[in-house]
Amino acid sequence: MMRTLAIRSVLLLAAIGLLWCVPAHNDVLLDQRLQPPSASHWMGTDDLGRDLGARVAAGCRLSLSISLLAWAACLGLGLMLGGLAGYSANHWIGKLIDLQISITYIIPFTVFLITLLALFGPGLAPAYLILVLLAWAAPARQTRAAVLQLMGSRAVTAAWSFGYPPVRVIRQVMLPQLFRPVLITSLAVLPEIIALDAGLSFLGLGAPPPTPTLGKLINDGISYYSVAWWMPLFPVLALMAVCWVVRFLFAGLAGRQSSLRSP
Repeated sequence: MMRTLAIRSVLLLAAIGLLWCVPAHNDVLLDQRLQPPSASHWMGTDDLGRDLGARVAAGCRLSLSISLLAWAACLGLGLMLGGLAGYSANHWIGKLIDLQISITYIIPFTVFLITLLALFGPGLAPAYLILVLLAWAAPARQTRAAVLQLMGSRAVTAAWSFGYPPVRVIRQVMLPQLFRPVLITSLAVLPEIIALDAGLSFLGLGAPPPTPTLGKLINDGISYYSVAWWMPLFPVLALMAVCWVVRFLFAGLAGRQSSLRSP
């Protein structure tokens, strides 16, 4: 199991490293517009003669960067708010957080998106905020459930019997047992964040042009699919590959976690 996990991690790091090795080219060359894939342009060129492969790699880099930052924020919020909700389950604070988690799941995505856009407007920062506000509830709910289970464990009971204050119980007893499983399971949310980021940029709500994003490249390519099939195809394949690679790593980590739990 460790060998499989190591191989998956190396493959993931190698794939990410290749993305950062591809230089970004935004030079407009109208005499080379809409050229099919060739030895000089592996993915062809777009409607302005720019190398599509370089723009797809740049879009993957941006999507991964934003998604990883949003995922880290979701993980932090989930651990903090979910832990507080579980620890104070019978208090009004815990009930309020639990209600907010349920509301996040209940509110339709379209309504939530329109409301946030009306408040903040389009742009890279609002798109990042939307990703965090939409995805924080999953790790928070898992953390809350894990804390409720730990409240009756022997370690927590022993800590209470020794007179540990609540902050020390959370920091020294609960958090070490919570962080690893919540971290691994929350990786399942990362492909959803990547796809959601692409969806926002597809709607024109992400980084402004000429910054390449996967969603924007797909949107632009749809207009030329009849004369330049490579323009929508390769960004879609890149998005699918990024999500698959992340799920590939998550499957290895989840398998490793289940093997550690089994006797």
